[in-house]
Amino acid sequence: MKAKTQMLIRLSADLKARLKDRAIANNRTATGELIAILERALDADPKEVA
Repeated sequence: MKAKTQMLIRLSADLKARLKDRAIANNRTATGELIAILERALDADPKEVA
């Protein structure tokens, strides 16, 4: 199992609401959705993301 650490982030109310809606649509917690988004972005080819 990977070690876990905490990170405090600040989001606008709009971004938080969008994250929550997306998490619900994907049957995840907001944290789980954020992790999925970050993993997908970080695993992508940097040339395709930019």
